[in-house]
Amino acid sequence: MTSAVLPEHKGVWRTLRFRFALWVAGVLLAVLLVSDLFVYVSQARSLAAMTDDSLRLTATQTIAALSIENGHMDLSEGIAAEFADTAREHGLTIRLLSANGNML
Repeated sequence: MTSAVLPEHKGVWRTLRFRFALWVAGVLLAVLLVSDLFVYVSQARSLAAMTDDSLRLTATQTIAALSIENGHMDLSEGIAAEFADTAREHGLTIRLLSANGNML
């Protein structure tokens, strides 16, 4: 009598319910992977763009503060001190290169 009420567990993976649950889990996994990949790529591009913008701004400010007289480069006094302090705090230095890559 109990065998008619309780289903056999030998073929659980063959039931429609199990196959549907497995199919839904697979679709959910695929959707999550695609969305995570999209977020990762968009964040990587955004971070690279922000880094490029920051470097471009720093280079523009440095060029604006540069004064070349008689073949020598000098930074403006106030800007040089302020920039030097900020750069040292962040562990940065500036290297000026010519168009062909030689250090000036």
